[in-house]
Amino acid sequence: MKSNLTAEIDFSFIEKMIQDVPFDIFQKNPKENYWFEYQREIWGNKTQKASNLIGMLTKGPDNKTPKGKVVVTYTIHDGALQASNMVNRGDSNRLGRVSAGGKYIGRWWWTSSEDKWGRDDNEIHKDFRAHVRSVESTECARASGGTLRHNYHFGRRTVENVYDQYALKD
Repeated sequence: MKSNLTAEIDFSFIEKMIQDVPFDIFQKNPKENYWFEYQREIWGNKTQKASNLIGMLTKGPDNKTPKGKVVVTYTIHDGALQASNMVNRGDSNRLGRVSAGGKYIGRWWWTSSEDKWGRDDNEIHKDFRAHVRSVESTECARASGGTLRHNYHFGRRTVENVYDQYALKD
């Protein structure tokens, strides 16, 4: 399976489809040790996969440098992504819960999730930092209601906020 292919299409920004992937996909030192071979096949080679994703962004005048952005909407309160982490046997936290710059800062197992994770965009790989943005969406997640609080990225406020900030203007 080739994993260094970039689609022949481009986007002004990419959002919505990347919440349920390991949080460190864009980071400088992503975790690549897995318990099971199927995990390596699905989640491995993260830096190449991140490069492929960024390669789908609209290019600037030089036709090489992306001018679009990968936008990660996230909230630590996303219960569906917390369950995904558990179902996937602790591969790692999910991008949509802790952001592209997610950083584990927990001290004790009983500490709440909010106190275990921080955000440090310096954790993002230098080649990706200019092209990745994280948008904290806890307020929208709480407004979406329900136990899972997973629909915030479809909420009107989130969609309009991301579009207004990141859609390329002609």
